[in-house]
Amino acid sequence: MSSDAASELDDLRRLDTDLVERGVLLNDLMSASHDCVKLIDREGRLQFMSEGGRRVMEVDDFALLRGVYWPDNFPEPGRTAAMAALAAAAAGEVGRFQAEAPTAKGTMKWWDVMVSPIRSGDGRVGHLLSISRDITDMKRIEAQHALLVQELQHRVKNTLSVVQSLVRQTLRAAPDPQAATALIDERLAAMAEAYELLFAAHWQSAPLRALTEATLRVPRIDPAQVELEGPDLMLASGVVLGFTLVLYELATNAMKYGALTSPGGRVSISWRPEGSKLIVDWVESGGPPVAAPQRLGFGSRLIQTALRGAGRKSEVSYAPDGLRWRFESPLEGLAADVPPPAGPAA
Repeated sequence: MSSDAASELDDLRRLDTDLVERGVLLNDLMSASHDCVKLIDREGRLQFMSEGGRRVMEVDDFALLRGVYWPDNFPEPGRTAAMAALAAAAAGEVGRFQAEAPTAKGTMKWWDVMVSPIRSGDGRVGHLLSISRDITDMKRIEAQHALLVQELQHRVKNTLSVVQSLVRQTLRAAPDPQAATALIDERLAAMAEAYELLFAAHWQSAPLRALTEATLRVPRIDPAQVELEGPDLMLASGVVLGFTLVLYELATNAMKYGALTSPGGRVSISWRPEGSKLIVDWVESGGPPVAAPQRLGFGSRLIQTALRGAGRKSEVSYAPDGLRWRFESPLEGLAADVPPPAGPAA
């Protein structure tokens, strides 16, 4: 064998080895990929699916899918979008769409799909390459985000309505603008405390104990005059604002007219699940004798009405030894026995 022939043989051997190594590497890459890589003929029939693709598509036997018209794997409107992407790729363009489609085992998933032309040596489109990526988690997050935005819009409208009512009623009842300003500031501060706790729990709930402590800080009640007793409970978001406003009105009323006007006066706030209900009690003692007012002011009306509805009761009684308030609510709709969050959300 001449030296030239031997050199050519060595080159062929190196080329063959290189091609084999490339083929093994390509196979490993397609196996490791979580994308579904498919080869489709110009008529839209499946010819090949990567190992990683078979895994994500839950395909045990690709032979059952070989030759199947690929768009038929998509329910409408995905089928129409897949046909349009095939037509674009067959014309030498890139087709892309997102659609829901079941895996071979019926699991519904969202897919981001790109279909590209594969050109032969003469430049004609011979086959089509489809790459599908599972975007189910992303779609789920998008749906949750849209729901949160919708919920936030609803909450903002409700909050503005509450603020408008508070301001109007406070201005109407307060004896002078300065007193009205102070009351408005404190009521809004109590609302802010509630919203801060809701924010920490992703607007789902607020810890009852922390909510009570935060609300009582607004009118600057001496903690030594307050006793809190109850398990760790989370109030559902729908009741948090009303609960906060009622607590604030009870606290300011106790400081102006009730038990907290006396150094020895005390307020006991307790809560407990009882059967299918949550019961919250506010009990004042050690203050001057109390009696029912002749006329209900805005704060008194708010205490009695802010939490009513959906099976809830909010009742005030004027016992001689101190005012009492009881709140009863079905546990359904309240996240009972759930530990409060450790701190603000990251």
